[in-house]
Amino acid sequence: MDEVAPLVDGFLKAAGWSDASLEPLAGDMSSRRYFRVRKKNVAAILMVADTPMQNFVEITKWLNGIDLSAPKIIHDRSEHGLLLLEDFGDHSVNSALRNGDVETENVFEDCVTLLLKIRAATPPRLVAPSLGTLVDWTALADEHYPNIKSSGLGNFRVVLGNLLREALTVPLTTSLRDFHTENMMWLPERVGIKRLGLLDYQDAILTHPAYDLMSLLTDARTWIPKPLRNKIISSYVRQSGDAPEAFRSAFAALSAQRNLRILGIFARARRHLEKMPNTYRYFHEALEHPEFDAVRNEVLEAVPAPERLA
Repeated sequence: MDEVAPLVDGFLKAAGWSDASLEPLAGDMSSRRYFRVRKKNVAAILMVADTPMQNFVEITKWLNGIDLSAPKIIHDRSEHGLLLLEDFGDHSVNSALRNGDVETENVFEDCVTLLLKIRAATPPRLVAPSLGTLVDWTALADEHYPNIKSSGLGNFRVVLGNLLREALTVPLTTSLRDFHTENMMWLPERVGIKRLGLLDYQDAILTHPAYDLMSLLTDARTWIPKPLRNKIISSYVRQSGDAPEAFRSAFAALSAQRNLRILGIFARARRHLEKMPNTYRYFHEALEHPEFDAVRNEVLEAVPAPERLA
């Protein structure tokens, strides 16, 4: 904070918050930093980044424009990596679930409604990662996951690529990408899906509609029983009109892709290692899809379970 303090002081003064106090908040795995700014009985969130944040601003405005709960922008100098945002508080949807404040199935059904609303909206300008990019992203595991045998993943990546090629023939939709219950704040004073306060969507992309549902239902922070996952997927498919088998095939492919990549991310950062068993279990279950039958055993041999890590 010291190196950007003069810039922050000027930013807060311009925003009318020059006499406010700053309280550091826990960050994510990016270089962004967060502070709760207090002025009398009012609080806001100061977001500090070492790169411009125009994507975050554009997506925030888009989400609010389709009547979802993204934090209102109070003051914007995103070109300098500074934003002052509405404070959604400290009570995430994940903590609300743990505390029994809400029912898991009800929250997930609200998430389905939210994702279908996003899908129905004309998307903002976003990058659509290619098939090759999606497959290449899994190489983070090759580079960082201990004891991995990369030579055993060649056939897997061929199958994965074929599944993703088929999946990406459908109309693409906005994916917030890190859509899970820890990235949503619980706002009980609001109504319906607006109770879900959205965060951490600056890396949004255009991709298959299953991506964010998969992100929600295979989140490393929680183990969601398979029967409940299947029920929520069925609910989504029933409401969306997607072909069930094709949607579940895309879901499995995206889960295998994402969770293998996350194993690499966690290993590289040496953070969230306690969450790796859940990530591995979700990866393992993705491989249970019949399309992976021919490569499943060699993949599991190539990617050892976390408890076997040195």
